[in-house]
Amino acid sequence: MAQAGDGAITRNRAEMAAIGAAAGLALWLFVDVLPDALDDRRLLLVLATLILGGFGVVLALGGPERIGRAALGALSVAVPAAGLIWLASLRYPVAPDLMQYGHGAVALGAILFLATPFAAAGCTEPGGWRRYPLLFDAAWMIVVRFIAAIFFTGVFWAVLMLSDQLLQLVGITIIDDFIDLDPVPYVLSGLLLGLAIQVVHEMRAYVSPFVIHRLLRLLLPALLPVVALFLAAIPFRGLGGLFGGLSPAATLMGVALAAVTLISTATDRDDASAAQSGVVRDAGRLMALMLPVLAGLAVYAVWRRVDQYGWTPDRLLAGLAAVFLLAYGLAYAGAVLRGAGWMVRIRTANRWMAMAVVAVAGLWLTPVIDATRISAQSQLARIESGAHEPQEMALWELAQRWGHAGQAALDKVEARAETAGDATLARAVERARTTRSRYGFEQATGETGTDAMAEAVSAVLVRMPGARSVPVEALDRVPGFLLSEWERACAMVLGDGRPGCVAVTGPFRPGVEEEHGFILLHMGGDRLQVQGIVLRDGALSRMGGAHDMSGRVDPGTPLTGSAEALIGAALDGRFEVVPAGVNALRIGDVELIPDN
Repeated sequence: MAQAGDGAITRNRAEMAAIGAAAGLALWLFVDVLPDALDDRRLLLVLATLILGGFGVVLALGGPERIGRAALGALSVAVPAAGLIWLASLRYPVAPDLMQYGHGAVALGAILFLATPFAAAGCTEPGGWRRYPLLFDAAWMIVVRFIAAIFFTGVFWAVLMLSDQLLQLVGITIIDDFIDLDPVPYVLSGLLLGLAIQVVHEMRAYVSPFVIHRLLRLLLPALLPVVALFLAAIPFRGLGGLFGGLSPAATLMGVALAAVTLISTATDRDDASAAQSGVVRDAGRLMALMLPVLAGLAVYAVWRRVDQYGWTPDRLLAGLAAVFLLAYGLAYAGAVLRGAGWMVRIRTANRWMAMAVVAVAGLWLTPVIDATRISAQSQLARIESGAHEPQEMALWELAQRWGHAGQAALDKVEARAETAGDATLARAVERARTTRSRYGFEQATGETGTDAMAEAVSAVLVRMPGARSVPVEALDRVPGFLLSEWERACAMVLGDGRPGCVAVTGPFRPGVEEEHGFILLHMGGDRLQVQGIVLRDGALSRMGGAHDMSGRVDPGTPLTGSAEALIGAALDGRFEVVPAGVNALRIGDVELIPDN
């Protein structure tokens, strides 16, 4: 009999280890192999969701359930999730953008994380997903098993790395050679994870959420006075300066989520397992009554931000989270206000709210809640109102992050700019389309008055020889901080009334065919700053630097006592281009010259 039991244990461990190894192998394929072998990125994304999500659910259900039943439960979760991911990916010209920008990943994570306990309870008995005790136990045991398994896997790798270092001291590299094989780290990690999950299940009488629940309950009386003090201070502090962005909303939602978690652990799976301490129960009741106020303030904070800047996917996600927390708060407070049996009502609310979150996460991946479309329409309405400057508009997000809906909205913005003859807005749209990073776009348009600065510089900056003007369009790609520096220099007036800036171009750099040279800037106090510039495709940009060849000052340091004389001489055309005695280093087709 003991041998039969040992055989069953060995078989179960081998099955879970094999499932984990297969999951690791699949992860390696999707990370390192299939992206190069499969051109259809949408198909790749759907397969990754189906297979990797399915393996994750199988590992969560395995242990308590046989592999066959666990696989059926996993398919009931992973197949709809993969279908929703395919539908949502149609919003983007490049399917992986759905996951790259986070919102699709959050929705998928919510579906997998919250639907898995329902699948586990359903596998336990017919209709088990309706029974809160089964759901509660399944959810917490999945969390405990994964945390313990991940910890064990991490410790194993730490021991393996130390063993490798020890053997390398005597010239043996067998471990290093083994883990250098491409799939080995993935497969080995998956194998260990599956094995550990099974072992933790076998030790469920000793490794259970019981201790976690008891410890978390102790935090309720500690959190309660903090929340009470915060709410008591609101009438005196006021709301005016409290909500300046999403950070206060995130703080409020974090505290509200902690309160929901602590109240749920206090009520536990049933009355027999719930907190028996009067202090903890009273703290739970009072926290439930304060929860709607906390969540309501979070909703208000998000709404303030939306009212100022319109919807974005981030704000829509934050808004939904705040609304769900408010719903939790109203349900909890209602359960307490109805008197006896409040814990039973809270457990019922938890089950319904979990299903609601899964449902809304699914709708997020359908056209019903298309975050990119909602955000694009909101931003388009703000732009068409004409009450905002380009740097206050989400133009870069429309161009680069919000898929087809963003591009369609940006096309309308561009058409509006052309119809209205709004050159400032047209240039901002062009920057949004061509700048691949948010930082680059902000550098070009982030400062208030960037276009006004460009016009001011264009009006006075000339290129010598020939005293040619610099069109305002040529300054489109000059970063805002640099344009501001040029504007200040040009605003410095020389003794004869001419501007304190001038560009001098010529054949200074061998191999550079575009017009290039230096811009001389009056920095005040008769200090002169010299920067390298180049005109490529009609756009002026900075290229390298310049310094006094006499070596009197360090490169990049302003020259003192010479701004008036040198800028005046350049504006008069009293200069010449002469050899500086600098030779080039030619290596193959490349020529390298010192910075001049």
